[in-house]
Amino acid sequence: MGVYWGEGKKITISEMMMSMVKRKHKITDDDQAGSSPTGGLLEEGVKEISMLEKRVTRMSYADLNDATDNFSENNVIGQGKMGMLYKASLPNGYVLAVKKLHDSQFLEEQFISELKILGSLRHINVLPLLGFCVESNQRFLVYNYMPNGNLYDWLHPMEEGQEKAMEWGVRVKVAVGLARGLAWLHQNCHTVKIIPS
Repeated sequence: MGVYWGEGKKITISEMMMSMVKRKHKITDDDQAGSSPTGGLLEEGVKEISMLEKRVTRMSYADLNDATDNFSENNVIGQGKMGMLYKASLPNGYVLAVKKLHDSQFLEEQFISELKILGSLRHINVLPLLGFCVESNQRFLVYNYMPNGNLYDWLHPMEEGQEKAMEWGVRVKVAVGLARGLAWLHQNCHTVKIIPS
């Protein structure tokens, strides 16, 4: 699910939230001295993430790779500033959306900090983070799959045979829902800074 912002640039809600986050996180000497290649940060971050209101699950790369058919182009459902979005079909029939972040976009401590923030957000108008995966320098975020597609396509149907554009009454309801989600982020998420474009 996403919206288009000026000049046809697609921005998903997760991208909006990720770009809104501004947080300073200091690495302690203990973190830097860890024996793992990640310096122990990820392991510690996972413990803290699991203490959130609803657990954010660490998922295996092999499972995500299988569910997206090796991140096949056929499963690409979106692309944005932060990375590619793939449809992932699990063996039990459940469908997820997997965002593959661009390589090395985030330092590990920034990634953990943002996982904590995104994992703690719970609002009817904000898509919750379900899980994450770290494989070498690759980072993945996992959300519920939204089968109705992105907002832009509903506002501007282009292909013949595609359903007609949303009626104005529905457009107003969608705008109100987006506004409520953004207002909630402004009022209740003190660690999130929303930066106007």
